[in-house]
Amino acid sequence: MKKILLTIIIATFAFVNTADAKTYKKEKKSSYVVKKQKKTAKRKAYKANSYVGCCNTNPNILLVNLTDNFIIDGNLSANKVSIASLSKLMTVYTVVKNHQNFNEVLKVNTRLSNHTRLSKGMTLTRGDLIKLALVHSDNLAAQTLAENFPGGFDAFIYEMNKNAKELGMTNTIFFEPTGLDANNSSTIQDILLLTKAASQYDIFREAAKSENVVITAQRGKKTVKITAGATNKMFGKEGVLTIKTGFTNAAGFCITILMSVDNKLYNLIVLGARSSKERQKIIERSMQSLKYT
Repeated sequence: MKKILLTIIIATFAFVNTADAKTYKKEKKSSYVVKKQKKTAKRKAYKANSYVGCCNTNPNILLVNLTDNFIIDGNLSANKVSIASLSKLMTVYTVVKNHQNFNEVLKVNTRLSNHTRLSKGMTLTRGDLIKLALVHSDNLAAQTLAENFPGGFDAFIYEMNKNAKELGMTNTIFFEPTGLDANNSSTIQDILLLTKAASQYDIFREAAKSENVVITAQRGKKTVKITAGATNKMFGKEGVLTIKTGFTNAAGFCITILMSVDNKLYNLIVLGARSSKERQKIIERSMQSLKYT
């Protein structure tokens, strides 16, 4: 009789504990879902107020002589457009400005297949992630940089936008670090400010000299050699001090190049070219015009 009673008590206790555990899990899951729904709704509302459509029929162009302070071609258009991977200039600028250790080894914790030479589980230095982000425009490298920021990903995006405000980029907004989000948007005038600010740091100038990136990463006990080419043939050209390209369907083909020609500084910015060929023709035309200015 005692054994039967004990068995009933144990069974009842186990049932109550199981029920409590299920209730706790449901409440925890419900709380998580509510928080996630609120966060998603907030982001959607934010994006709705700042939505940027597809790139213009004609690209926005600026070629400016920064030394003598005059515009050679184009204008300081106020049009706010999607900027694709030009976003990575601010991504790296945010890392550098926060004085994060380039030699710290970081782990890739996200799966992302869009334009990357990395994979989840790899470990490599922050400095190598920066090189991949700037030269090869590696999206997972930029994502990993953001995730390894004090306070995490959301804190990083907040800091990106804070830095934009401090630089006077009043028509710029960032939602993520790669530029894959079409709502990462800016103007030619703001990209000019960002390019000038980035060029003050050696890491951007070193990247501009690189025609490709060769690094090593660890995947478990295995060492992996990664070779990644630059996104444009202007990388490594004499006089190029800072360069970043970008492309998405929403942004079109973009580029910003800060260069020194005959001891004078020039910045060429193209936003929304319809093809890589059109962007390249604009670059070549601009370089030709500098010979006669």
